[in-house]
Amino acid sequence: MRLETRVVSFTLANGTADQSGVPVFTLGGTDVASFAVDAGSCSAPLAPLTSCSFGVAFSPLALGPLSAFVDVSASDAGPQRVSLGGFGLERVGFLGDPGTLRDAGEFPNTAGPSGVRFSGRIMRLEDSGIVLDGFDLRNLTIIISANNVTLRNCLLDGQQQGFYTVQHQSGSGLTIEDCTFDGLGLPNTNANTVVSTVGPIVMRRNLFQNAAAGFVAAQTGVFENNVFRGIGAAPNRAPSSTTISLAGGSGLPVAITGNYLEARILSSGLPSAALSVQAIAGPIDQVLIDNNVVLGAQYNVRVTNSSATDGGVVTNVTVTNNRLGDYTLGPYNMNVGGTPVRTGNTHLVTGAAL
Repeated sequence: MRLETRVVSFTLANGTADQSGVPVFTLGGTDVASFAVDAGSCSAPLAPLTSCSFGVAFSPLALGPLSAFVDVSASDAGPQRVSLGGFGLERVGFLGDPGTLRDAGEFPNTAGPSGVRFSGRIMRLEDSGIVLDGFDLRNLTIIISANNVTLRNCLLDGQQQGFYTVQHQSGSGLTIEDCTFDGLGLPNTNANTVVSTVGPIVMRRNLFQNAAAGFVAAQTGVFENNVFRGIGAAPNRAPSSTTISLAGGSGLPVAITGNYLEARILSSGLPSAALSVQAIAGPIDQVLIDNNVVLGAQYNVRVTNSSATDGGVVTNVTVTNNRLGDYTLGPYNMNVGGTPVRTGNTHLVTGAAL
């Protein structure tokens, strides 16, 4: 397993008129081996009314929810306990050396591989069967008008000030695997990172992070083992979308399995759902949402029929074995055709059935 490490900083303050002792940090708890403390600037006594910073590194040794605590002692008053928690995620996205990637700018303006065209910072993929494997596509907008296009092992970002980073305009069979999309927290006009207005798409093992608004908007598709985090990362920019937003239109099935979908907002605003499947553009039959972690927003999971006259109905919905949490109104917003199957879903923190 390739697990991801994160570091969180804490502030320790001396709010008294006396000098403290040297801070002592003691880790304990069920999964203590997955956490480590760096004393940082807290390695000496604190003068009155001063503070210092220390860090806790989370290096998960297993997948799933992990917990521990750190006791902090710097006076005769006894230790103060800080509860620690994290979720072990397998690393996804582009995991190689960026220096090994081919530069998309090496192509002439008028031609590269068959069907690849450039117009300034817009890269157009116009022939069926194109595979871009191992390319640096940062600072580009990708427009796809072809069948069976694959992006694999690529880096993409949100430097361009457009509506999207990747737009699937026509054709079918778009596949994106093992890529990293970084919105960089820029306050640009990107409403979504990937937009597909035609047919189903397939997305596996990608990392999406730091988007100004949302991540993926499509009709239907297969989404497996992706990580979505940092939605609404641009300062003072309210998100207008969700991690994955599907609108139907083809009647084809949807499978969303094994993903980490986090819609905790880093700036202002709150999306209505972390994960949304709505038959706005037409019917959707067979929706499987299984074994995901879904966090944040008003509702974690929204699956609804369309309220518009030209919309459709969502049928055969299965929502199973998901870990949910950090919602403000509820885990579900569901209004579908027939009775949805909802079993094995639990709260991420409490373990309560949902």
